[in-house]
Amino acid sequence: IISHYLSLSKVALNEPEVVDLAKVVEEFAEDWRPRAAEHGLEIRVRVQDGDLDAKADPEQFRRVLVNLVENAFDALTEAAEAGDAVAKGGTVTLGVRPMRRTVKVTVRDNGPGIPDADRGRVFEPFFTSKTRGSGLGLYLVREILLAHGGAISLASTGGRGTSVAMHWPRPNGEAS
Repeated sequence: IISHYLSLSKVALNEPEVVDLAKVVEEFAEDWRPRAAEHGLEIRVRVQDGDLDAKADPEQFRRVLVNLVENAFDALTEAAEAGDAVAKGGTVTLGVRPMRRTVKVTVRDNGPGIPDADRGRVFEPFFTSKTRGSGLGLYLVREILLAHGGAISLASTGGRGTSVAMHWPRPNGEAS
């Protein structure tokens, strides 16, 4: 909890720079593939062609990916332990695609999804459905996106997984 609090205090302190989000996502996925394999999971990357430069602090962008991928791993692992056949071959897909004024980055899993009752609360501080955890991960993710001038949304369907879509602003607000 203390490290989450310390991270919150750093959200607005770092200066965003122009970053190729596809490159960071691909490097991240490569680093995390062994961890995924330990849990019987797979990480995939889907990158659309185009200008994928955005304004972001690379360290905070990576922190966002860590939080979202850890949440996906937790959901898939818990579902597999509960006997869910789909989760046993769980997949986390990271997507990057250019939009007109932003670069859209998605983190999608094929896990059990988020219950309807919880869906509206996932970005609230201290809300968690996990047995362990501070409830600050998704709150921190949202705060980082807002500090960068971006946006975040979540879609989840019971039994079909969860997808988090993030829009990171382009350096000049438009596609190059």
